[in-house]
Parts: sequence; C-alpha cells; structure tokens
Amino acid sequence: MIIFEPQAIGHHMHYVRHVAKEALKRDHNVKLATFQSSLEHPATAKLMEECGLIETVILSEDEENYWRPRISDDNPVKRKLSFHRMFVENYRKLCVSKDDIVFVPFLDYVDYAMAVLGSPFGESRWGGLVFCPEYYSTSPNIIASRSRLNWLRKLLLNSLLEKKSMKALFTINSVLYSSLSESAGGYGQKLWYVPEPVEFTGSGERGEARRRLKLSAEGTVILVYGELSPRKGIGALLSATRHPMFPEDVRILLAGPQDVHTRRMLSSPVVKDLRREGRLHEINRYLTGQDEYDVFKAADIVWLGYRGFYGRSAVLFQAGRMGLPVIACKSGEIGFFTRKYGLGLTVNVGDRRDVAEAVTSLVQDKALADGYGRKGVDFSEDHTADRFAKIICDGLGL
Repeated sequence: MIIFEPQAIGHHMHYVRHVAKEALKRDHNVKLATFQSSLEHPATAKLMEECGLIETVILSEDEENYWRPRISDDNPVKRKLSFHRMFVENYRKLCVSKDDIVFVPFLDYVDYAMAVLGSPFGESRWGGLVFCPEYYSTSPNIIASRSRLNWLRKLLLNSLLEKKSMKALFTINSVLYSSLSESAGGYGQKLWYVPEPVEFTGSGERGEARRRLKLSAEGTVILVYGELSPRKGIGALLSATRHPMFPEDVRILLAGPQDVHTRRMLSSPVVKDLRREGRLHEINRYLTGQDEYDVFKAADIVWLGYRGFYGRSAVLFQAGRMGLPVIACKSGEIGFFTRKYGLGLTVNVGDRRDVAEAVTSLVQDKALADGYGRKGVDFSEDHTADRFAKIICDGLGL
C-alpha cells in the first residue's frame, strides 16, 4: 500500500497515521509519498513514532519547487490540474507494482481532475477520501452560498466512481454521501461514509491542565483551536470582547499555529489591550499529545464561529469528546450539527452583541452549558480513530 500525501497540513497526516497503523496491523507494507518539508512537521513525527515500519518515499525537492507555484494557485481548476500532473510524474518514478493499492487521504487535491483525465496511478487500484466542502450548498437544511456548478460536481464525482481502477471513495461529508448514494447506481458499493476521527492521548484534570498552561484556576476560558486563519472568525470573537455585555472575567485562548494574516490581525490596538489585561493567551505552535489535551481540558467553551466555510470541523467533535459547549456560526455543517444535536449556541459571527450574548448565556447558566456538553459527548461517541481506520482499510480490501 502506498499513501500519497504531499503536505502535512490540517489533519492530513493524522488520517495517514490512523490508516497506516491499521494497515500494519493487517500485515500490509505501507509506503508514504510526501514532500521533504512534511517530514519536519510534528504530525509526521508522530506518525513515524507510532508506525516505525513505514517506508518514506520523498518527492524530490526539485519536483516540489517546480510544482508549488502552480499548486498554490488561487484558481481551483489550475491547482487540481497541477496536483494531477505532479501525481502522474511522481508515480512513474516510484515504480509501484500494479498489485499495490494507492490511497489518497485528501483526494480533493485531484478529484475532479481524475474524473476528466483518469487515474494518475497507472494500473494500480486506488481509493481516496474526499471532502468537497463546497458540496454543502446542495442541502436545503444547511445555510451556505448556492452554486450553479453543483450539478457538474455531482457528475464528475459519479464519473470517479465509475473508474475501473477505483476501489473505494470515502467521505466524511454526510450531504455528499447521501446525494451520491442516490445517484451512484451499481457503483454505490464503492462509496463509504467514515466518521471524522477524534483522539486525545493526554491525561489529567482541569486544574492540572490550567497550571501547565499557566492559566488562572478561576474564570471562563474560550478556546479557539487549530491552524489559526481568518476563516476561524478570530477577529469577530476578539472584537466582541469590547461589547459592554461581554463578561470581563472571560479569557480567550488561541491554541495553534498562526498564519500571516492572523499574526497581522493580532497586532491591532484592541488585541494589545487584551494581552495587557491578561485576557488573551496564545500558544502559537502545532499541538499534539498532552498539549492538545490540556488546551481542551482547560477550556469552558469552544469557539467555532467560522466565516465563509461550509464543511465540518474536527474541532466540533473534539469539543464534544471533552464535553464542552460550542459557540458556532449559523452556516455550514458546523451550524447545522450544532442546532440539530444541541451542541451549543449559533450566532451571527459579525454581530458583536449576538456573540457577547451567547458568551454571557453560557457563563451565567452552568446547567445550560453542561447540557450542551453532555449532548456533545453523545454526538462524538462513535467518532474514533479506530473506527475511521477500519472502515477505510475494509473499503480498500486490505
């Protein structure tokens, strides 16, 4: 089995690690094709620590430098075509046996390009995990910008399922799964729904976590977690702290690597005032293991006020696993799940008063917050790394 995952971004290498561990348990050899730069990422280090038998195939630096300007293109069509060409070139160099199976943990790199141009993996059987966050706009129950191209996306994904060499198409997108299940016909057996995997490997109580993070034992902490970018709606939350209704004893914990736009935003006078007041705490790095556990354990509320994003977030399931209520955007699957399963409050992210009122409600009504937290535990119960990996390995026929 060879796993094509060029970049250690988001949860990509976690998906690789879960699947690789299960494949190794089933006595399969596993190779990982990735960029050299990905080996320096903590998620890849954790992968290698837990799966020492993996052979790493490095996509050459020349190849990476050649393709990156095209891969980072803002035009999604050009970007997918560039990834497809890069996969073709590197697959040829790897001399993979046609008996090997290829798995792509983030098929959105090349999904529509493969539907048109065919598989970049020669005669090898392959499978991939597709997200298609833009596909949420097809559901009448989900608030999202509507696209006239959804019919084309559906046509291309159905074309993928019809590819002879495709073994399985996996998705965590419940809307996409339901839609394709209705139209896939005889190819429906290739379509698999998988739960977003959640795992925590740390331990300890709330007081211990706060001490390790140098946070006061008193007061309420709102956690903003993950790779921090404007999409997370951080600016809206920080701005809401200046509304008269926002509780003064609430602190914000930003936990995760900050992109350049976030760093620029965090240099504003409002943010400097929050730091000086001791109401803003930052951990500007990738977190895993005990560190990841601690930031959730130390928190009282999780912020999911995303902007311009309609897919789901693993943070929603992580909050649920820890029994924490969320304050979420109204749009996308995040808002839909929050309302449907009673995981917290949804707000108009750009409305400071709305955000401040939601924070006040959860701070002042502990029974309300605890109720949302208990529902979150039930909601995330089946979203385990083991279940995720077993479904994928079963679907690939390993």
